[in-house]
Amino acid sequence: MEDRNSFTFALLSYNHSKYIIEHLESIKFLVDKYASNIDVDLIINDDFSKDNTRDKIDLWLCHNENIFKRVLKIYNDVNLGTCKSTLNIINNCNTDYIKITAGDDVFSYENIFSFAVKYNKGDIISGLPIGLINHKLDFNHADVFNIVASDVIYSKVGHDKRFKSLSFNNAPNIIYNLTKLKSDSLKRFLGNYDVVEDLPIQINLAESNDFKFIQDYKTYVYYRRTEGSTYIIANDRFKNDQVKIFDYLIDKENNIFDKLILKSRKYSFLKKNRVLKKIFNLGIYLYLLRLILNVKTIFVKYRSVMSDSDIDNHKLHFDLINKRSQKYNVN
Repeated sequence: MEDRNSFTFALLSYNHSKYIIEHLESIKFLVDKYASNIDVDLIINDDFSKDNTRDKIDLWLCHNENIFKRVLKIYNDVNLGTCKSTLNIINNCNTDYIKITAGDDVFSYENIFSFAVKYNKGDIISGLPIGLINHKLDFNHADVFNIVASDVIYSKVGHDKRFKSLSFNNAPNIIYNLTKLKSDSLKRFLGNYDVVEDLPIQINLAESNDFKFIQDYKTYVYYRRTEGSTYIIANDRFKNDQVKIFDYLIDKENNIFDKLILKSRKYSFLKKNRVLKKIFNLGIYLYLLRLILNVKTIFVKYRSVMSDSDIDNHKLHFDLINKRSQKYNVN
């Protein structure tokens, strides 16, 4: 009998009524197109939305629940924060692979199942971001350049250093190793935080002795920035988590130079003036030095990545998903 892989789409929602159907329809597209030999689960954790996000989820599932092997809805009675909601999902996942994504993002047409299987020995595997702003897709070329630069830089100095140093990563396009996510160490560490879930996970995974980071240059998720983004709506909670992360890294760092870099980054983070934030951040200078030392390799790779990009097909795909979502977008 042929072995079947299993995969969980894990959805973190909070006041995503405007976007949740697009997210779900993009999952349906992937299941219909690529999952004939894959058992697909759907886990939804809604963190006490105050709009009609849950109503729209329930409506969509009435018509589409049968495409999944298992559907689990976790509707929090109070707002627990993104980290506890993520732990809810991890503790209830029993498939081979998982992709945790916010309910306002949209999956691309790329085969995320083969992406996960291809790099199954990676702890963190990441794709290339395409931004989704005001229902329009486009590359942010600065983001793409710096992701390429980060990949080149930390391929040489060690990817385990990228999450405590200044680097550029796109959380919506990251898949984590589920076995590592289920470790007691990671769950305890993530439990110390509130609304910033991606960086604690990345730091904990990077601290393992056999850590492996893999950068892929296809786009698997269109990431949406809205007025509902966590760093805006939970601003104080977001800041508190960031400070706690800096404090953890500073306390654990034994190298005097690296400790100084981290302290300068924390100091700059707490500054309100944007200019001072950059002037006092020694991590920026170190990143720029590393970039300059690898500038030729970075530019060659960046040009290659952009020449292989296919933004027009991604736009057509998003238009399709948006069109399919319209029949569920009732008030």
